[in-house]
Amino acid sequence: MKINNRINYILLIVTLIMVTFLLPKNILATDVSSANNTSKIGDLNNNGNLDHGDILLMLRHMSASSENKNYEWILSEEKVKQADVNKNKQVDIGDVLIVLRYIAATNDKEIAEKYPDWLNLDQEEQRNQEEQRKQEEQRKQEEQRKQEEQRKQEEQRKQEEQRKQEEQRKQEEQRKQEEQRKQEEQRKQEEQKKSVKVKSIKLSKTLKLKVGEKKTLKVEISPNNATNKT
Repeated sequence: MKINNRINYILLIVTLIMVTFLLPKNILATDVSSANNTSKIGDLNNNGNLDHGDILLMLRHMSASSENKNYEWILSEEKVKQADVNKNKQVDIGDVLIVLRYIAATNDKEIAEKYPDWLNLDQEEQRNQEEQRKQEEQRKQEEQRKQEEQRKQEEQRKQEEQRKQEEQRKQEEQRKQEEQRKQEEQRKQEEQKKSVKVKSIKLSKTLKLKVGEKKTLKVEISPNNATNKT
């Protein structure tokens, strides 16, 4: 663990030295005219842009804070808040990385298109946007769930309605069949009432006829209202 910390410290010092000698001398100059205005996140030298001068100021602060020397490199409380891009209450390599990403994305269109989130310095805003995205996704999922539930309920309602209609159709068919049966029964009963059978036949006299002889014979049919007397 101590070896890793030592390596990180060496890398920090090397980076600090390289940036110090390679950058223009005026890049660390603070723009006093804009110092009283609301500064951009990470813009420590108040020149309106995020550049390697801001990176150098961050690295100097980190070096001075860890080694307890070069106190003039320590950023003010206001500047620390401004440099704390990832909102973890301190200036660290994470803030440097975010600003480096931002600089790379603003200077290279392909990088910006490939990593659009690199252009967003406000980590809190990113978290809020991600939270809003998740909430929107949950809202859509809930809406889809409700729509699916409504679709199922509508389908069940239609099936129930079809079942009732089929039941009503069967009941109506049974009612018609029953009505037809009753009508047929009534017709038979009515026919039976109209048809009166012959119960007896009574001859008025006995005739003795010769071959070829014809005479009229009267018969008395009972009852008198019999419908078929032939």
